[in-house]
Amino acid sequence: YMKIVIPTNDFKNIERQTGHAHYFAVYDVDGQNFTLVEKIHNDHHHHDHNHEHEHGHGHEHGHGEQAERISRYDAFVVNHLGPHFKKDAEQAGVNIFMTKKTDIKAAIEDYLANENK
Repeated sequence: YMKIVIPTNDFKNIERQTGHAHYFAVYDVDGQNFTLVEKIHNDHHHHDHNHEHEHGHGHEHGHGEQAERISRYDAFVVNHLGPHFKKDAEQAGVNIFMTKKTDIKAAIEDYLANENK
């Protein structure tokens, strides 16, 4: 079994702005079958942008704990990852996989196809 994490709002499509996703969905992948096994709430999804400017520093380490959580899984499949989140994820040892697919099923298949090369 592999566990793959995907940022999403609706559990059908990948949320392109990873940091804005409401959830990080965890899928159990077994061959071609996959099941949603966990929904991690993204506590950091930013409601409004002005927020960031007021306390510029508070935000810097915002993604650290999310990255820690994600690093327990086999892969983090995303369309796009902002520089802060990316840095935190890399430091936490997250296996980041960039896909152009927006449909979750297609994205998982894309990841598996690359894994099995």
